[in-house]
Amino acid sequence: MLSLVATNLGIVALVQGRTAEDRRCVAVVDRLLTLAGTSREGDPTAALRFGVAAGVLAP
Repeated sequence: MLSLVATNLGIVALVQGRTAEDRRCVAVVDRLLTLAGTSREGDPTAALRFGVAAGVLAP
C-alpha cells in the first residue's frame, strides 16, 4: 500500500513538473511571437527568425 502511494505521488510530481515546463515553453513561444510582430516592419529578418524559433519551440 505504501509503495502504491509513493508511486502515485511520484507520478503526480512528474506530471506537475511537465505541466510547469509546458507553461514555460508556451510563455517563451508567446514572447517570440510578440517580438516577431513588433519587429516585422523595422527588421523583417529578425521577425522571421523570431517566428521560426517560435514554430520550433511550440508544443
